[in-house]
Amino acid sequence: MTVTERDLANAVFELSAYVSSLPSKEEAEAINSAALKIFAAWIAQQGLPNEKAHELFNSVVAPGPIQAAAEQGRKRWLQRRSS
Repeated sequence: MTVTERDLANAVFELSAYVSSLPSKEEAEAINSAALKIFAAWIAQQGLPNEKAHELFNSVVAPGPIQAAAEQGRKRWLQRRSS
């Protein structure tokens, strides 16, 4: 499987759409599996030595703006829920 940056951008967009609709457990598992396959294929196709592949993996999975936004949303939800 060859993964392009367009594939990754499309996957991020599709995941954002599914997450916004809060899928069932089965949908979430299927979505997660497909996303991880794309991610793993992209890491593998870089052809990096193990150490560099691990560095790339760690840099991509590091907390970023989507995780920060999710945390803010969770805080707002908890505040609204406790009001």
